[in-house]
Amino acid sequence: MSARTVSPTVSESSTLPRFVRTVPPVLVNRVTGDRAVFLGPTENDPRTFRFRFTLPAGGHGAPPHRHSTLIETFEVESGRLNFTDGALRNRRELDAGEAVTVPAGRVHAFANPFDAPVTFVSTVTPGATFERFIRGMYDAANRGETDARGLPRDLLATALLLEYADFFVPFVPMGLQRMVRGTLAAFARATGRER
Repeated sequence: MSARTVSPTVSESSTLPRFVRTVPPVLVNRVTGDRAVFLGPTENDPRTFRFRFTLPAGGHGAPPHRHSTLIETFEVESGRLNFTDGALRNRRELDAGEAVTVPAGRVHAFANPFDAPVTFVSTVTPGATFERFIRGMYDAANRGETDARGLPRDLLATALLLEYADFFVPFVPMGLQRMVRGTLAAFARATGRER
């Protein structure tokens, strides 16, 4: 049974970043063809956000990564999702109706190498800054500021986005990544890049 989504109350809404409260709930990435629908926080936990993603056939998804504090659940609604969980060689296909929860710290990746689109719901706890990440990635792509895979070319923008997503690559110490990313993100904020 999935959690029912609700709109934030006035008090909850005022604690969300202004950026999150004022932009459309549906985004399309013109570079990758991905689509994201923001379903909002869940009734059980206003810190938990739900997103419905559609990856087109052959969609890249996300490379191997982990989060230090975020917990993610992936629930496939239609199509098939290629999912890597834990060890990078532990790949499996999730079909419609299947779900997987990834605890904080576990390496994971997903893609759609198949001939049909896949739609899945991602539940992220805590999720407000993750929403900023998704909106920032789509905005960069739609402004022509990414490569063909939808990855930002601007190092400072990338540092900010990775910070929003609590995103760490495997095989590089998280402390080192946090230090480098934090320095770049601080510089980005100081020079007005966050706007």
